[in-house]
Amino acid sequence: MAPLPGPRPRRTRWQIVMAHGHYESSLDPAKSLRSSWLFGDAAIAATGADYVAFGHWNRAVRVGDGTVPACYSGSPELAGTVNVVRLGRDGVTVRQEPLG
Repeated sequence: MAPLPGPRPRRTRWQIVMAHGHYESSLDPAKSLRSSWLFGDAAIAATGADYVAFGHWNRAVRVGDGTVPACYSGSPELAGTVNVVRLGRDGVTVRQEPLG
C-alpha cells in the first residue's frame, strides 16, 4: 500500500504523479508505527516526475526537497484555494488561486 511504489518508465513528454498519503521529510519505514501510506523526500525524488500532486492534507503546502515539484492542494473548502499547475518550456510552476 505504498503511495509511491517504484516509478513507471517515462513514455510521454510530461510525467505527472498523483498519490494519497502522509508526508514526512525523512523517515525510516522499518521503524515507523504508522500505516504504510507514508512517504518522504527520497520517494518523491525517485519518481523522476515533472510534478507530484498529493491528497490527504487539508492545507495547501509544497513538500519534498525540491528535486521534483510536489504539492498538496488541500481541501478547497478549508484552504480556500486550488493549485494551478502549468507545464511549460521553462518547467513546472504551481500557484495557489483563491476560490470564488
